[in-house]
Amino acid sequence: MMKVPSNCLGLSAAILLACSGFATNAAHANAEDRAAIEDLHGRYLFAFDWQDAETYAGTFAPDGVLDYGAGEIRGREAIAAFIREGRQRTEQARANTPEGQRPPGAVTSSATSWWT
Repeated sequence: MMKVPSNCLGLSAAILLACSGFATNAAHANAEDRAAIEDLHGRYLFAFDWQDAETYAGTFAPDGVLDYGAGEIRGREAIAAFIREGRQRTEQARANTPEGQRPPGAVTSSATSWWT
């Protein structure tokens, strides 16, 4: 049987305890990060749905970029202005679309999303 010096056992135990604390702290930080991301996601979606331009823009970094498919809007102020003007653009587009060409249910919309 091999003898292990007692000071090695103490060192091994200290290393194991330190590693288990690191894993616990990492898991806790990961959970906090996920919660913060989910909170940001919720604020982003609710602000957009309720057309709250300032709160929506506040979910971006000060120099953030909104890439909406037809171009890019840079910076919180420009993003907020774009959202404020969004309702106007929607009403204008509706007014310019002849009644017979509007898709059924054009006044309402629905969406389904999954968050994993």
